[in-house]
Parts: sequence; structure tokens; C-alpha cells
Amino acid sequence: MDESALRLVLDPRDTRGWKNLYIDRLQKAALSAGLSLPRDVRVLDLGCGAGRMSHWMAARGYRVVGVDLDRDLLLRAAGSSQPGNAGFVQGDACILPFRRGAFGAVLSVGMLGQFSEPRRLELAVRELARCLASGAGVYMIEQVGRRGRGSGLPLGEYLDAFEKAGLECVTRFPVRRGRWPGLYLVRYGLLPPAAFPAVGRVERALFRCGLKGKPGYVDYFFRFEQRG
Repeated sequence: MDESALRLVLDPRDTRGWKNLYIDRLQKAALSAGLSLPRDVRVLDLGCGAGRMSHWMAARGYRVVGVDLDRDLLLRAAGSSQPGNAGFVQGDACILPFRRGAFGAVLSVGMLGQFSEPRRLELAVRELARCLASGAGVYMIEQVGRRGRGSGLPLGEYLDAFEKAGLECVTRFPVRRGRWPGLYLVRYGLLPPAAFPAVGRVERALFRCGLKGKPGYVDYFFRFEQRG
């Protein structure tokens, strides 16, 4: 995906594009580590935007349906030259236009944290749970922060919404911190893209050691499964 498309779905202020490329690579690395799916499974990409993750998943053999409310982003996603096993549908996350049990997995990246009302978050999670086939799960990357601070929702709000929908968090790990010194080196082009994987590993190692950066959000990977 090109630099301008990444600005549409990540940080619109990143005019150089380095920060968005770094985030994109870290998120995809986290999904590669956390995904546990047969390659021919049908996946719903909830809040697909311009198709960043839909096309990435489709290139790996998954059959992907991206859904988003923004028609312009969907047109951009549908117009990309990518594998043919990705399709796109306009729809509201709280009233999904799919039958019950239609998908073998749901993917959601940076979408659910945008709900300002807990009730709408619960509705959206209930809808994605309705669309899951028996034994299917949800793979999510979201910003975890403090309500009212502009980035993400409190961890408990995500977990409560999924719990109410009958989904249990079985895996959770940090992907990146919203604010830490190394991110500025990335943003201003002081580190080449070839160094991004190593920078990400350093960031995660510091995180595990109790890194205390400026207050802000943290990107987490989540995997949810249906309760037995």
C-alpha cells in the first residue's frame, strides 16, 4: 500500500510516511505471529478502510470480505490491483449485512477503539460474534488508553464487551507504544526501513522490562475465542 493510502488509515500527519510504514510493518508482524487459521478460511475484515489488511490477508490465501461505512475508502480498496480473493461491502459495524455464522474468523485493526459510546461498542462486538461460525475466533489490534484522552479505550471496556458477547480473550500482547523516543527517530527518517524490525524488537523488549514513556496509548494484539 502506498504512502498516501497509509495516511488515510493511520496517522494523517505523517507526511514523510516513515512512521506509518513502521506501524504497518509492526502490526502485520504481530498478526503473522498471532494468526492461527487454515489458509482457505473466509475472513471478515471489520472496518477495512482502504483495504490495507484485506489485501495483505488475501495475498496469503485467505478469502476476505472487507466491510466499512466509508464509501470513498471502499472504492479505493476495490480499485487496488491485488489478488481476486478480496471483496468489499459497505456496511455499519453495528448492523452487519451478513448471515449468522458466515465467517471462519473476524479481523479488526484500529476500528473498535473509535466507538465513543460503550453501548455501540457492545453492539458492534455482538454483531461480529453473530457472524462467526462455530469454533471461529476474532483477531484484533487496538489502541488501549484512557477514555477521553483521544486514543483508544480502557482495556476493561474491550474485555467486557467481548465477554458479554460470549467471547473470551485467550491471547493478548503489546505491539507498540504510542509514544516512545525511538518513534521520533523513525518519524523523521533517521532510521532506514531495513532497521524497522530490529527497532520493533527493541521496543517490545523495553516494554517487557517496564519501559515508562510519556502517557499515551498502547497497541495490543488480541485473540478472542467462543466460550465452550
